[in-house]
Amino acid sequence: MTDPASTFTVVMVAHNSRPHIEAALNAGGEFFRQALLVVDNASTDGTEELLRNAGVARLALDRNQGFGAAANLGASAAQSRYVCFLNPDCVLDPHLLREAEVLLARNSKLFLVPRLDEGRHGVISGRQPGYTALKLIVDTIATNYGAKLWSLGARLAGYHNRAWCWPHGACLLADRKWFLELGGFDERFFLYMEDVDLGQRAWRQGGAVVEMDLTVPHLRGASSTGSQELRHRILNHSRRIYARKHYGAWLSAVLWCAELPAHVARRIRLSPPGADS
Repeated sequence: MTDPASTFTVVMVAHNSRPHIEAALNAGGEFFRQALLVVDNASTDGTEELLRNAGVARLALDRNQGFGAAANLGASAAQSRYVCFLNPDCVLDPHLLREAEVLLARNSKLFLVPRLDEGRHGVISGRQPGYTALKLIVDTIATNYGAKLWSLGARLAGYHNRAWCWPHGACLLADRKWFLELGGFDERFFLYMEDVDLGQRAWRQGGAVVEMDLTVPHLRGASSTGSQELRHRILNHSRRIYARKHYGAWLSAVLWCAELPAHVARRIRLSPPGADS
């Protein structure tokens, strides 16, 4: 078995994520430092100094281009046969790379994912069932009006598309050439849904998503910055992009109508007193 640091580039997209990168470096050891390439989305929190002192490769961007675009640049810059996309809030086990190398050598058209331990949120599968129009509508309503609606909506017939799966982008391993041949992540998605879109495109090209028998700690949401309102806006926008791309303008319009009352209510709630006077 070859040294995983020589066959894998661990591409980590970061934006003001210094505490999580530092924790990942402390947990990962020397092999992790050797394999790591941080694509820095114009961080201003001392990430550059941290990586320089640790001797970690950094690809610096002059503005925040979002996850998908930055991940694509990292994959293009890598010289290794395989890539592992890893969120700053994940802890990588070297056994993951060793097992992935064996599986990808047998079949390059795979996206490999571990299970994700999200602490109090429990352990979730890295291999998620595909999206339907119903799922997009239900998830949009749940995001904007209460997460408890997810458990109700998921029970509806036709909620999932079981014909295909998508790989959770928090920790995703792939053959670099295959990833780039697919076109990488669609850069219209600034954040969220780019992994869903990638999974659907891979399925159409004969690819598959395989979950490995390993679990990776994942501090959910810690690698993305900004307020909850900002995250909602980005997620809503990404779902509309996905809806338009795969179903047409009608579904994008439905999602916009579904989220609009909540968006207006949040704007009113967050507006300072006398703002309109």
